[in-house]
Amino acid sequence: MIEITFNKKLDLIFGLIYSVYRDTNHVSNYPNWVKSTYPIFDNAFYDLYKKGITEEFKDYILNGGLDTYNRTVDIGLSLNDDYEITTNEKITEICARNKIFNPTLLSKYLKNFCNKIDYDKFYLSFSNIQQNLINEFRKALNTYVVFYPKIIENFFGYSKGTMKIIILNFSSGSYGMETKNEIIYVSGIAVNNEIKFSTRIICVLFHEFSHPYVNPLGEKYFGNLELEEVVKSSQENGLERCYNGLVTLINEYVVRAIQVVLSSRYLEDSYNTRHIEWLKKIGYPYIEDLINLFEKKENYMTFEEFYKFEIVKFFCELNENLSNRKLL
Repeated sequence: MIEITFNKKLDLIFGLIYSVYRDTNHVSNYPNWVKSTYPIFDNAFYDLYKKGITEEFKDYILNGGLDTYNRTVDIGLSLNDDYEITTNEKITEICARNKIFNPTLLSKYLKNFCNKIDYDKFYLSFSNIQQNLINEFRKALNTYVVFYPKIIENFFGYSKGTMKIIILNFSSGSYGMETKNEIIYVSGIAVNNEIKFSTRIICVLFHEFSHPYVNPLGEKYFGNLELEEVVKSSQENGLERCYNGLVTLINEYVVRAIQVVLSSRYLEDSYNTRHIEWLKKIGYPYIEDLINLFEKKENYMTFEEFYKFEIVKFFCELNENLSNRKLL
């Protein structure tokens, strides 16, 4: 059975971002990945935030000292039990790209804040409610089939590490993270006022747990290629700007195709058909052809062989065909 849990360190980081913007009436400037999703907890946290925040810490956060999107997850996962940042590869990368981020200063702010409001005691008081949410999440996840890591591992032919799900307050987004020994899916609660999880959440897990397998291959086989027409065709069909780079786009193309391939084993055909049509409209116009290509996967000994000889060929030929069309 896959582990599903909450994480007080992630909720602390995201809660601080949420609360600072709420406190300063910067509602229109809220990061689009931060929102109130669990009002009982969120409002209680905000009340404590008001008692524990300092002007210096608030300014630090407003100036970008907690970085953005998935890097905030990296920061949260780097905290030790005393809410101090431990140095690792992810933290080093954040330091290099964000001059506002200061691990030593942030550790001081976090430690003082948590001690002042007795954050551990506060968080523990929500343990029963969180367990109920975990039970509801698991029920939704297992609607179509009991989700277990072997579904992913058997598809790729090997294991990348222990899989874990973290349910996250204050976020409508989701994050696929990889450490040396774990693949972690961090899921924003993203529910309505009745706290109900979507029964389609299994499809998201197919997607996120595939990224650690697919992304290194994208970098390996497409890192030195230029397939301008593939990128342009996606941009012209509604691709989000965050996926504009070739390697990032290829990774998303492949992972979204795998999501459909795995979903088609368990979900109704009508859902998968609608999902494919939706993918075509958001920047993946040739997704159906890529999905069909996976029929050849069993012809290869390893997933990487299939990727190298079929997926690379697919996108190179697609780029050439799109180029030739422009010349006609």
